[in-house]
Amino acid sequence: MGTFSFDFAKTMTTGEGGMIVFNDARLAEKAKAWHDHGHENNPAVPRWEDTRSGSGFNYRMMELQGAVGLAQLRKLDDVVAEQRKNAAAITKAIADVAGIVPRVEPKGSAGTADAVIFGVRDKDAALACRRELLARGISTKILPEATTWHFAETWTHMPELVAAHGGNLTEAFPRSRARLEAAVSLPVFVNMPEDFAGRVREALVAALG
Repeated sequence: MGTFSFDFAKTMTTGEGGMIVFNDARLAEKAKAWHDHGHENNPAVPRWEDTRSGSGFNYRMMELQGAVGLAQLRKLDDVVAEQRKNAAAITKAIADVAGIVPRVEPKGSAGTADAVIFGVRDKDAALACRRELLARGISTKILPEATTWHFAETWTHMPELVAAHGGNLTEAFPRSRARLEAAVSLPVFVNMPEDFAGRVREALVAALG
Protein backbone atom coordinates (compact mmCIF):
# COMPACT_ATOMS: atom_id res chain seq x y z
CA MET A 1 0.00 0.00 0.00
CA GLY A 2 1.10 3.55 -0.69
CA THR A 3 -0.59 6.69 0.62
CA PHE A 4 -0.73 10.19 -0.84
CA SER A 5 -2.01 13.36 0.81
CA PHE A 6 -3.83 15.98 -1.26
CA ASP A 7 -4.25 18.66 1.42
CA PHE A 8 -3.73 22.31 0.52
CA ALA A 9 0.04 22.31 1.18
CA LYS A 10 0.90 19.31 -1.00
CA THR A 11 2.42 19.11 -4.49
CA MET A 12 -1.06 18.53 -5.92
CA THR A 13 -4.17 19.31 -3.92
CA THR A 14 -7.89 18.68 -3.76
CA GLY A 15 -8.23 20.94 -0.71
CA GLU A 16 -8.31 17.91 1.58
CA GLY A 17 -8.30 14.15 1.18
CA GLY A 18 -5.85 11.78 -0.44
CA MET A 19 -5.34 8.52 -2.28
CA ILE A 20 -4.23 4.97 -1.50
CA VAL A 21 -2.68 2.65 -4.10
CA PHE A 22 -2.40 -1.13 -3.81
CA ASN A 23 -0.70 -4.13 -5.38
CA ASP A 24 -3.17 -6.45 -3.65
CA ALA A 25 -6.72 -6.52 -5.07
CA ARG A 26 -8.17 -8.02 -1.88
CA LEU A 27 -6.86 -5.16 0.25
CA ALA A 28 -8.02 -2.62 -2.33
CA GLU A 29 -11.58 -3.96 -2.12
CA LYS A 30 -11.51 -3.82 1.69
CA ALA A 31 -10.30 -0.20 1.56
CA LYS A 32 -13.04 0.73 -0.93
CA ALA A 33 -15.65 -0.67 1.45
CA TRP A 34 -14.05 1.02 4.48
CA HIS A 35 -14.29 4.49 2.91
CA ASP A 36 -17.97 3.94 1.94
CA HIS A 37 -19.72 2.90 5.16
CA GLY A 38 -18.67 -0.73 4.60
CA HIS A 39 -20.53 -1.01 1.26
CA GLU A 40 -19.11 -3.73 -0.97
CA ASN A 41 -21.06 -2.44 -3.99
CA ASN A 42 -22.21 -5.93 -4.83
CA PRO A 43 -23.60 -5.83 -8.42
CA ALA A 44 -26.06 -8.64 -7.62
CA VAL A 45 -28.17 -6.45 -5.29
CA PRO A 46 -29.37 -2.83 -5.15
CA ARG A 47 -27.42 -0.38 -2.94
CA TRP A 48 -29.93 -0.52 -0.08
CA GLU A 49 -29.53 -4.30 0.15
CA ASP A 50 -25.75 -4.23 -0.35
CA THR A 51 -23.52 -6.86 1.27
CA ARG A 52 -20.91 -5.98 3.87
CA SER A 53 -18.21 -7.87 5.72
CA GLY A 54 -16.87 -5.12 7.97
CA SER A 55 -17.42 -1.63 9.28
CA GLY A 56 -16.51 1.63 7.60
CA PHE A 57 -16.70 5.41 7.54
CA ASN A 58 -17.91 8.06 5.11
CA TYR A 59 -14.47 9.06 3.77
CA ARG A 60 -15.46 9.48 0.14
CA MET A 61 -14.03 12.35 -1.87
CA MET A 62 -16.65 14.66 -3.40
CA GLU A 63 -17.01 14.83 -7.17
CA LEU A 64 -15.94 18.50 -7.07
CA GLN A 65 -12.74 17.51 -5.28
CA GLY A 66 -12.21 14.74 -7.81
CA ALA A 67 -12.54 17.25 -10.67
CA VAL A 68 -9.98 19.53 -9.00
CA GLY A 69 -7.68 16.53 -8.54
CA LEU A 70 -7.90 15.56 -12.22
CA ALA A 71 -7.05 19.14 -13.24
CA GLN A 72 -4.12 19.12 -10.81
CA LEU A 73 -2.93 15.77 -12.14
CA ARG A 74 -2.61 17.21 -15.65
CA LYS A 75 -0.22 19.87 -14.26
CA LEU A 76 1.75 17.52 -12.00
CA ASP A 77 4.71 16.81 -14.31
CA ASP A 78 5.23 20.53 -14.94
CA VAL A 79 4.91 21.34 -11.23
CA VAL A 80 7.47 18.72 -10.20
CA ALA A 81 9.88 19.77 -12.97
CA GLU A 82 9.69 23.40 -11.83
CA GLN A 83 10.10 22.44 -8.17
CA ARG A 84 13.19 20.36 -9.00
CA LYS A 85 14.69 23.25 -10.96
CA ASN A 86 14.05 25.71 -8.12
CA ALA A 87 15.29 23.29 -5.45
CA ALA A 88 18.50 22.86 -7.43
CA ALA A 89 18.92 26.66 -7.53
CA ILE A 90 18.50 26.92 -3.75
CA THR A 91 20.84 23.98 -3.13
CA LYS A 92 23.50 25.54 -5.36
CA ALA A 93 23.17 28.93 -3.65
CA ILE A 94 23.79 27.47 -0.18
CA ALA A 95 26.23 24.71 -1.12
CA ASP A 96 29.29 26.45 0.32
CA VAL A 97 27.68 27.82 3.48
CA ALA A 98 29.66 26.43 6.42
CA GLY A 99 27.72 24.25 8.85
CA ILE A 100 25.15 22.86 6.41
CA VAL A 101 24.85 19.09 5.88
CA PRO A 102 22.60 18.24 2.89
CA ARG A 103 20.01 15.50 3.31
CA VAL A 104 21.07 12.28 1.61
CA GLU A 105 18.36 10.70 -0.54
CA PRO A 106 18.26 6.94 -1.12
CA LYS A 107 20.19 5.76 -4.16
CA GLY A 108 17.99 5.56 -7.24
CA SER A 109 15.28 7.79 -5.75
CA ALA A 110 14.10 11.13 -7.09
CA GLY A 111 12.16 13.42 -4.77
CA THR A 112 9.44 15.79 -5.93
CA ALA A 113 11.52 18.63 -4.43
CA ASP A 114 8.73 20.34 -2.51
CA ALA A 115 11.37 21.23 0.10
CA VAL A 116 15.11 21.60 0.53
CA ILE A 117 16.08 19.90 3.80
CA PHE A 118 19.47 20.04 5.48
CA GLY A 119 21.04 19.46 8.85
CA VAL A 120 22.97 21.89 11.04
CA ARG A 121 25.02 21.59 14.23
CA ASP A 122 22.21 21.38 16.77
CA LYS A 123 18.77 22.66 17.80
CA ASP A 124 20.05 26.17 18.60
CA ALA A 125 21.61 26.48 15.15
CA ALA A 126 18.37 25.30 13.49
CA LEU A 127 16.33 27.86 15.42
CA ALA A 128 18.86 30.57 14.52
CA CYS A 129 18.35 29.69 10.85
CA ARG A 130 14.62 29.96 11.31
CA ARG A 131 14.88 33.40 12.96
CA GLU A 132 17.10 34.77 10.19
CA LEU A 133 14.88 33.31 7.47
CA LEU A 134 11.72 34.80 9.03
CA ALA A 135 13.46 38.18 9.29
CA ARG A 136 13.72 38.08 5.49
CA GLY A 137 10.14 36.95 4.94
CA ILE A 138 10.98 33.27 4.39
CA SER A 139 9.19 30.60 6.41
CA THR A 140 10.49 27.16 7.22
CA LYS A 141 8.21 24.39 5.97
CA ILE A 142 7.94 22.15 9.04
CA LEU A 143 11.36 21.73 10.59
CA PRO A 144 12.77 22.69 13.05
CA GLU A 145 9.43 22.60 14.89
CA ALA A 146 8.06 19.25 13.71
CA THR A 147 8.75 17.66 17.09
CA THR A 148 5.65 19.31 18.57
CA TRP A 149 3.23 17.42 16.32
CA HIS A 150 4.80 15.27 13.60
CA PHE A 151 7.04 13.19 15.85
CA ALA A 152 6.15 9.84 17.45
CA GLU A 153 7.53 10.89 20.82
CA THR A 154 4.48 13.13 21.30
CA TRP A 155 1.87 10.59 20.16
CA THR A 156 0.65 9.74 23.64
CA HIS A 157 -2.91 9.51 22.23
CA MET A 158 -1.93 6.15 20.63
CA PRO A 159 -2.10 3.60 23.47
CA GLU A 160 -0.64 0.76 21.36
CA LEU A 161 2.45 2.84 20.55
CA VAL A 162 2.88 3.88 24.18
CA ALA A 163 2.56 0.27 25.37
CA ALA A 164 5.08 -0.92 22.77
CA HIS A 165 7.65 1.40 24.31
CA GLY A 166 7.22 0.50 27.95
CA GLY A 167 4.47 2.98 28.74
CA ASN A 168 6.60 6.08 28.13
CA LEU A 169 7.48 7.67 24.79
CA THR A 170 9.55 10.53 26.23
CA GLU A 171 12.90 8.82 25.75
CA ALA A 172 11.90 6.30 23.09
CA PHE A 173 13.44 8.01 20.05
CA PRO A 174 16.48 10.06 21.13
CA ARG A 175 18.37 9.75 17.84
CA SER A 176 15.32 10.75 15.83
CA ARG A 177 14.71 13.76 18.08
CA ALA A 178 18.33 14.89 17.76
CA ARG A 179 18.17 14.73 13.96
CA LEU A 180 14.80 16.46 13.72
CA GLU A 181 15.79 19.27 16.06
CA ALA A 182 18.95 19.93 14.06
CA ALA A 183 17.21 20.05 10.67
CA VAL A 184 15.79 22.89 8.60
CA SER A 185 13.22 22.55 5.80
CA LEU A 186 12.85 25.27 3.17
CA PRO A 187 9.68 25.38 1.06
CA VAL A 188 10.16 25.22 -2.71
CA PHE A 189 7.70 27.21 -4.79
CA VAL A 190 6.71 26.68 -8.40
CA ASN A 191 6.73 30.44 -9.06
CA MET A 192 9.87 31.23 -7.07
CA PRO A 193 10.91 34.91 -6.89
CA GLU A 194 14.22 35.59 -8.63
CA ASP A 195 15.91 36.75 -5.43
CA PHE A 196 14.62 33.89 -3.27
CA ALA A 197 17.75 31.68 -3.35
CA GLY A 198 19.93 34.70 -2.62
CA ARG A 199 17.81 35.71 0.37
CA VAL A 200 17.98 32.15 1.69
CA ARG A 201 21.77 32.18 1.40
CA GLU A 202 21.99 35.56 3.11
CA ALA A 203 19.88 34.33 6.04
CA LEU A 204 21.87 31.12 6.51
CA VAL A 205 25.22 32.90 6.37
CA ALA A 206 23.99 35.28 9.06
CA ALA A 207 22.67 32.41 11.20
CA LEU A 208 25.61 30.06 10.86
CA GLY A 209 28.47 32.54 10.67
